[in-house]
Amino acid sequence: MRTSLMLLILGAAPNAVPEAPVGDYKFGRLLITTDPPGGHMYGEDGKYWGQATAEKPIEMVWKSWSNGENPKWTGTFTFKKQGHEPSVERITIWADQSTEEEAKRKPQRYAVVLN
Repeated sequence: MRTSLMLLILGAAPNAVPEAPVGDYKFGRLLITTDPPGGHMYGEDGKYWGQATAEKPIEMVWKSWSNGENPKWTGTFTFKKQGHEPSVERITIWADQSTEEEAKRKPQRYAVVLN
């Protein structure tokens, strides 16, 4: 006795190739500085993101799927520097460039003033 196994995908014709989703990736790059330089950046979870020196800002890079709009991501961060009050900032990075190269050439910038 022979048995055969038949796989049926509901809603698809035999040998059909699924449609690709409509949209494309978008990229964003954000450079964060502090005034005065040297502020340390921490995420809501306490994760240390780095120090924003005069020579090297903190860099955030984001890649997101887009269906025609420019997606954004927002997070809350705390900036600290000895001798200054901590500053809590809500920062948004927009994925507004079509390629990684464009995002590198056209970074967004965010400056945090520490009092």
